[in-house]
Amino acid sequence: RHFAERLLDLLGCHCTALDSGLDTVAEVERAIAEGRPFDVVLMESVFQHTSGVEVCEALRARCLPVAVVAMTGFLGSEDLASYKRAGFNLVLAKPFGLNAMTSALVEGVRLEQERREAEGATVDVTSGDLARSGQGLRSGPAGSALASAVRAAVSGHGQAPAGEVGHLPTMRIVFADGEADNRDIAQRVFDK
Repeated sequence: RHFAERLLDLLGCHCTALDSGLDTVAEVERAIAEGRPFDVVLMESVFQHTSGVEVCEALRARCLPVAVVAMTGFLGSEDLASYKRAGFNLVLAKPFGLNAMTSALVEGVRLEQERREAEGATVDVTSGDLARSGQGLRSGPAGSALASAVRAAVSGHGQAPAGEVGHLPTMRIVFADGEADNRDIAQRVFDK
């Protein structure tokens, strides 16, 4: 968890860390209601009381405008098919480094935009607002840096040279890693 949070910090992202996948949907809905939506949900695929697949399915069932990226080492063909069916935009394979995380966040937002456009709506990647087809991508002043970063990355001009890292200063991330769930499991194992 601390490694991923450190990478997000180096990228300049605003990160909200959750200890359980069960809190993710409520946190995304709360942020939207407050007018400060998340751009990406970055989450583990396994939790004690739920799975990343179940959380992603819940996000998609509520039509929440957020990119969802699985952070996992479970990369078998059945696992990947399950992530796709659930509605994940992307899988960030473990182990990963800073450049892979940067690419996954930007690509996740781009893929979410494409997914929403295919459904007849566009997503304002800076605020999470939806617009009906034909209105295009809208950009507010608070998120113009993110919108520019996404547009630049999508067009291929925003990629950092080899060995360098991009900066995503206004990207808002909710990071659910199940650390509390993992501590509970470990404690039960050690208590035996």
